[in-house]
Amino acid sequence: IEPDDARVAARAVADAVANRADYTAEYRVHRPTDGEVVWVAALGRPLYDADGAPTGMIGVVQDITERKRIEEARASLLE
Repeated sequence: IEPDDARVAARAVADAVANRADYTAEYRVHRPTDGEVVWVAALGRPLYDADGAPTGMIGVVQDITERKRIEEARASLLE
């Protein structure tokens, strides 16, 4: 995760665990295959054991880089 975006991701997870709710966040990561920085959308939920303690997360992470590029291009046209 890009250092500037790490708090966004951590906050989404912490809030989901505290509220026993789903989480969603968009942030930049370094793609492991080539190191390129890409945008991702993470959606998921915490898992808990029988005592209610968090044990992990389940979810999906989707590359949204192209969508972000389009949004940035559209915003620059409106300036």
